[in-house]
Amino acid sequence: MIRFAQNTPQDTLAARKIWAECFGDPPEFLDWYFQTVYQPEHTLFYEDEGQLASHLQMRFFDLSLSGVPVRAGYLAGVATYPQFRKQGFSRALIQKAFSRLRANGANFCFLVPTVFRFYEQLGFAPCYDKMLYSLTPRELPPPTSVMWQMADENSGQFLDAAYRYALRAQNGYVLRSEKDWNIFLQDNLYNAKAECRQWRSGEDCGYYIARREANKLFVTEYGYTSPSVFEELLRQIALFGQNMETIEILAPPSDKMYCRFCDSRKARDIQPYGMARILSAEYALSLCAKHFSGAVSIGVKDALIAENNDVFHIQNHEISRGEKADIQLDIAALTMLFWGYIDSSTAYDMGLVYGDIDKATGLFQPQKNYLDNSVLAF
Repeated sequence: MIRFAQNTPQDTLAARKIWAECFGDPPEFLDWYFQTVYQPEHTLFYEDEGQLASHLQMRFFDLSLSGVPVRAGYLAGVATYPQFRKQGFSRALIQKAFSRLRANGANFCFLVPTVFRFYEQLGFAPCYDKMLYSLTPRELPPPTSVMWQMADENSGQFLDAAYRYALRAQNGYVLRSEKDWNIFLQDNLYNAKAECRQWRSGEDCGYYIARREANKLFVTEYGYTSPSVFEELLRQIALFGQNMETIEILAPPSDKMYCRFCDSRKARDIQPYGMARILSAEYALSLCAKHFSGAVSIGVKDALIAENNDVFHIQNHEISRGEKADIQLDIAALTMLFWGYIDSSTAYDMGLVYGDIDKATGLFQPQKNYLDNSVLAF
């Protein structure tokens, strides 16, 4: 039986217990998470003969997709006790979550999976990569002499301008609210034991978040509002990590910071990171139609959301239901194309799209996607 968690100590304890057993987070993090982040009204339980077998939690964010703010759902804590696995419980919960997310105005869903193959079977597709720089302090510009000031959990309103400027050319990133910033900074400062250093002067500002791990400095995020602030930011990181053997920096996969390194060879490691899924094909294609001047009919197949199984005709920047498809594809392929993770020619060559692909020229725009690690706090 699937049900929503109730706002009771018993259900909160049950959610905490399955999270702890399946993910192994320390008690300090669980105390903070279930007091600050957890929302029972967005938590689903799957019970088998009265016992909790599986659970997931939903969060809501605004993403910047093709320059448009869109509401999206994030799935967290998808977990099943070992003795109940391989019975389809998580799949049933996720399908129920799709309905809940759509009812709350979310036409997209995304997550950071541990097992990609499982979510591929549910229509999710890889849409985000992550890039990690690994270098020594001497590869960075010479360190500055004065370290930036510490930020606290309430600094998000000042950091947001630097965050958005640094990501201005990126797609799919989270548009953080003041509450999102507060939770994100709490998680980094108190749970991850990181430091957030900031600098502000008038409208200019910059920041970075980093933590020391043995002889390594790990920079998990940075932002800036101008090229000159970015230059100083690199010098700040060099100062903070000057006594470390290694400095690692998480950055958008399209980032070209390595051009500033003294020796950029073997400095970058790029891996698949986040997955996404379209919950409303009609809504996603309506966004594409706004910049498309041609005419094409697209047939979509979706094994889990019946409303997406249709032919959508796009013409004169508008969308309607069609009859005969020029192009056929499934919801995962449509998601990758919509996110700009692959282009239509690549999708055709990979066998993900069938039909007259030339008719869709210009419909899907290549993008530089970036998903920060703030969602992991949720």
